[in-house]
Amino acid sequence: MDICPNCNKEFKRHYVTGGQRQVYCSKKCRYASSYIQKTCLTCGKLFKTNVLSTRKDYCSLACIARSPCQLCGKIITGRATFQSRARRFCSRKCAAIVNNSLTSKIKYTVIGFANTIHKKGKLICERCGEDNIATLITHHIDHNRENNDPENFETLCANCHAIEHWQNSDKRKKDVVIAELLAKHNPNFQSPVYETISLKKRKPLTWPDGTPFPNNWP
Repeated sequence: MDICPNCNKEFKRHYVTGGQRQVYCSKKCRYASSYIQKTCLTCGKLFKTNVLSTRKDYCSLACIARSPCQLCGKIITGRATFQSRARRFCSRKCAAIVNNSLTSKIKYTVIGFANTIHKKGKLICERCGEDNIATLITHHIDHNRENNDPENFETLCANCHAIEHWQNSDKRKKDVVIAELLAKHNPNFQSPVYETISLKKRKPLTWPDGTPFPNNWP
């Protein structure tokens, strides 16, 4: 009779195929003996682990020393790689948010804001210093909305953005002239003025108060 090294029970040794000697009284004792007690390197907790385990130095996936998620900062758990590359995000949700923001031709706002935070330390208008996020916009420096190179982005407030696009605009100057004339000759904004304008080529134009239109009418 032999004694099982795990449970100290006496058993009759059998010889299995291949000449391997039976050491334990049962499969239960055989697998139980492969577990050892260790201290987790991350949290210091005592735990049992199999000598064949790939994470035998950590008590759980959450304690495995890995880099944090690039979006939310949560420690990445589970497998270390995805599609033969190191994982950068803790979940598909975080990966989708970042990837959609960085690769889309429309959602360039995130990249523009990130550039400003990197340069200025916080999100502000790069011209006047306005920090109200409700007014901030990502501006294309070369005025080409198809050029989404990060170096072509600048964060501006709504006021600075409007000045950038409209300060030398002939259309805006023309709008101001029309507004001044309307305010002077048609303060009630009566509809006949628009009917008169539509007949510009058919007869001389006049304002509702009888004043003729200037020759250089926009």
